[in-house]
Amino acid sequence: MGVVLISAPVNLLWGWTGLGPLAAGALTASLLTAAALANVALLLRSMLSLRPTLLMVGTLAFGTSAWTVSSAELWTHGPDLFWLTAALLAGVSGRSWLSGAAFAAAVTTRPHLALVVLLVGMGFAVTARTWRVLLTYAVTGAGAAAAMVSWNTFYYGAPSLLGAYSGHSGQVTGGLLNGGADWALNVAGMLISPWCGVLVFSPFVLVGLWCVPRGWRTAPTWTLTATAGGVVYTLLQAKLNGFSGAAAFTATA
Repeated sequence: MGVVLISAPVNLLWGWTGLGPLAAGALTASLLTAAALANVALLLRSMLSLRPTLLMVGTLAFGTSAWTVSSAELWTHGPDLFWLTAALLAGVSGRSWLSGAAFAAAVTTRPHLALVVLLVGMGFAVTARTWRVLLTYAVTGAGAAAAMVSWNTFYYGAPSLLGAYSGHSGQVTGGLLNGGADWALNVAGMLISPWCGVLVFSPFVLVGLWCVPRGWRTAPTWTLTATAGGVVYTLLQAKLNGFSGAAAFTATA
């Protein structure tokens, strides 16, 4: 739902030029990724000086798949990156309704991001020390769920919260207890595979892990909950998407 709706502005504004849907999608993806990186720069600038901010944003842009994947074609990656960073930026500024709305848009783009939203929203509520902030995220989250069910009912012909992800839910919930070995293999492949491992192709992550103990003691609460949400989400992705060894990609290359 989120991917379709966020692509509408570029198609409406530039459709008269003969811009095809693939080109419009690529333009949308690149604009969203650039905007997401701008959000990250503003977040970091609230804590750091200009030089480390630029270095970190550059690392995120070109040391990860932000440039090569998120900005190249309109999948869920670019929109999610934009909505999540926009939600964090609004939350840090104390605009909880705007933050909740951005989080809701992220969930309509990729439903299982609700786990991240739950952790970060609770973190903002604890920091604000008021139940009203938690209520804000609960209301906007309920709105996102209602929108997803309505959209999937229209699109798939039956009420559903997860839509296209419904087929994966049983894979996760049914295999949590008896699929530990496969899960561990997926995580290991994702991290250290010589063909596509995160720690191989993005070695700065190792430096970041080395800095975690010190940062954990001094970092703002929102960075801790966002990190925890990212870890939980990554482990869930390892369950949703089994590691294949990247054989198809290496063969194509």
